[in-house]
Amino acid sequence: MKTETEAKREIERKIAHRERMADLETRLAKLEASTPRILEALANANRHEKAVLDLRAELNNWV
Repeated sequence: MKTETEAKREIERKIAHRERMADLETRLAKLEASTPRILEALANANRHEKAVLDLRAELNNWV
């Protein structure tokens, strides 16, 4: 069983990962030539950002 500190670190790691993924998808959208792929990359970025918000809310419940 994880300690509270370990669980918080795990959430912080997930937040950092999702933030990186959102940034990469946003950058990819700017490089794409086709509209469908641009929309897909932006949707992926939004999904990652939503996950970041959810994880931050979970982390804030501990604080």
